[in-house]
Amino acid sequence: MKKIHALLLLMALTCSAAFAQELEQEQKTETKKVSEAKYGARAALNFSHFWGDDTEELHLPWGTGFNAGFAAKVGITPSIEIAPELSINMRNQSDDVTEWSTWAIEFPIMARFKMTDKLYVEIGPQIDFLLSSELESEFGFDESQKVDLGSSKIDALNTVEFDIAAGIGFEILPCLDADFRVVLGMTSMLNWDVEDEDDMHINDIKNLQIQIGATYWFAY
Repeated sequence: MKKIHALLLLMALTCSAAFAQELEQEQKTETKKVSEAKYGARAALNFSHFWGDDTEELHLPWGTGFNAGFAAKVGITPSIEIAPELSINMRNQSDDVTEWSTWAIEFPIMARFKMTDKLYVEIGPQIDFLLSSELESEFGFDESQKVDLGSSKIDALNTVEFDIAAGIGFEILPCLDADFRVVLGMTSMLNWDVEDEDDMHINDIKNLQIQIGATYWFAY
């Protein structure tokens, strides 16, 4: 009987040690998954406009552009991730007589909060670096004229903008996310006061974008 008890005790200790080792291994694996950085590419359809006290003076409708670049994400906890991006952005607004096209480099740093295994919300700051901004209009002439608003001679626009980005996303596949995002400018695009026909100063025009995008994660 003593031998049987000893054998059962030995089996119990062996099973406990094996279970503890397996549990520790699972915890290490989970920790590695959380802290492991992932890299990918993001592309988005971009609907751009303006907001601010002086936007009514522009008389330009919503325009369509695009956003494309690289993305990364790293887990802080099982439900929180930090996802920086670096992308090139084209904004475009136009009507029958005027077209305004702007190219910029965007650098958002998004904090992702998982609501479920697939659904997440995100919010974070964004900084934009202006590359070029071209305005084409008749300007009172018979033919259209092009003006580079971002050139050093005119210097009508700020070369750096600060925004807040927020949105919601869904994991379609382990390697593919889809998202809906709103980008709201916090600083004016204009570098100087512009006077209209009534000598009113126009200086509060901020960036506004709605993006529908997707991110593909490499080697997931």
